[in-house]
Amino acid sequence: MQATHPSSTRLLFCALLLPLLLAACEAAGPLRPGQEPPEARATRATERGDHVAAARAWEQAAARGEAAARTTARLAAARAWLAAGDAAGAERVLNGLKPPLTPGEDLERTRLLAEVALLRGDPARALALLQDPATPPTPTVAETRARALFASNRVVEATRTMIVRERQLNDPDAISAGRRMLLAELRRAARGSADFTAPAGADAT
Repeated sequence: MQATHPSSTRLLFCALLLPLLLAACEAAGPLRPGQEPPEARATRATERGDHVAAARAWEQAAARGEAAARTTARLAAARAWLAAGDAAGAERVLNGLKPPLTPGEDLERTRLLAEVALLRGDPARALALLQDPATPPTPTVAETRARALFASNRVVEATRTMIVRERQLNDPDAISAGRRMLLAELRRAARGSADFTAPAGADAT
């Protein structure tokens, strides 16, 4: 059997490596004239329901921007991976966030990790992430927590969480969306074996 010449091996290696290098340069390098920014591509992909393409575009945006813009883009990429049903992709992006993070960014990272847990069918993990007393009960956090409570069949607590959430909102569309979600979850719970008992010590609010 004829031995492979070392120079031929190096040439083959370079030929295989070149497309990867070019792809990396395209992701992180400056935009070419007329090239659409990845943020715009991500927005269009989301509008047409292609969440995988949106996630990839946001990751490309994260590779180009300044530190603050990279964090924003990574969080958007994680949300897109979650919308695509890809828990591993979302977790990978979230684990790649580099400090320092603002309190709001850190809170969103925690909430999205809870969403990862929910997607994996682990509401107990989601609730544990959101149980920190220092976690502000923002509307987005409250909705994630309510969904985790519903997934745990803790219907009364989930319903109260959504009621408190609604009191924080001023946007009629957000209020309507929350009520639709609540109604859908209550219907699902009524068909199953959910616990409608109020927790001990709870008031009647």
